[in-house]
Amino acid sequence: MASVSLILKTNKVDEKGEMPLYLRIIKNRKAKFISIGVKVHPDLWDGNNHRVKKKYTNAGKVNAFIAKKIAEAEGTAVDMETNKKHISSKKIKEAILGKAPVSIVKYMEEYQADLMRKGKMGTHDKVNATLLKLKQFLKNADISFDEFDLSFLKKYDRYLREVLGNKINTVHSNLKIFRKIFNDAIREEIIEPELSPFTKFKLAVEKTTKEYLTEDELIAIENLSLKAGSVMENHRNIYIFAAYAGGIRISDILLLRWQNFDGSHIHIFMQKTKESIAVKLPEKALSILMLYSNYSPLKQPKDFIFPFLSNKIDYTDPTVENPLK
Repeated sequence: MASVSLILKTNKVDEKGEMPLYLRIIKNRKAKFISIGVKVHPDLWDGNNHRVKKKYTNAGKVNAFIAKKIAEAEGTAVDMETNKKHISSKKIKEAILGKAPVSIVKYMEEYQADLMRKGKMGTHDKVNATLLKLKQFLKNADISFDEFDLSFLKKYDRYLREVLGNKINTVHSNLKIFRKIFNDAIREEIIEPELSPFTKFKLAVEKTTKEYLTEDELIAIENLSLKAGSVMENHRNIYIFAAYAGGIRISDILLLRWQNFDGSHIHIFMQKTKESIAVKLPEKALSILMLYSNYSPLKQPKDFIFPFLSNKIDYTDPTVENPLK
């Protein structure tokens, strides 16, 4: 059971020597404090009876106010413990202060905004797609962390699979974002660990088999007769380059600039892993770079190697539409 008491905060003394009165709520050995807006000099405080002494100005009214605040807090604590399983001192404090439960939708929107500020557009877009599905399921209503319980999670899992037709790994990817949101909220002490439905819900995942081109298939693509400078030829060249450069992600290759090439190696900052690597290029990959070097005799160090992005646009600006979607 939670305990509610009134204490004099002796560590908060003002210039008059007065100290504030706080409600102290203890639940599971964790304490939260709420100021009741009353200050009193310790000489005028009766700590045993939780009352100001008669010499205090308007002592009768102040003592009635104090008694009312204690009774209201105790009543709120009892009501919450009666109606809900997982209650913390923080939740009781929020209820006493009249704070509304935290919205998952708003929490995710704030997370999105933070991702945009940091330029993590790939993750931003995944969170956005996940949030749009949730809003569709809720018919644009809201939902709090308290309401996103195991029963809701099971219903939402069925909705993704049976109504939207999402595959197992797509559902896994979506729900993994919600699991992260709950874990973040727990770390920030917005919710208690017991409130997360993911402690009782196992995310399903399906193993996939990656298929690779054979050497003959790769050579056949290399030997395709395509119009010089065409979009199709550029797509073929960048694909062949990726294959010979160790399978570097297309998002990283598109961002390659001439300043990243030293004649034998390309130096890349990997967008996904946030690592800098150097890759020694074999002859076939080098021949493709030489082809584009000949196409651009007036190239500048900061120009993109492959002609898919504009040299005039700053793609690090989060307000610019993500070209790598």
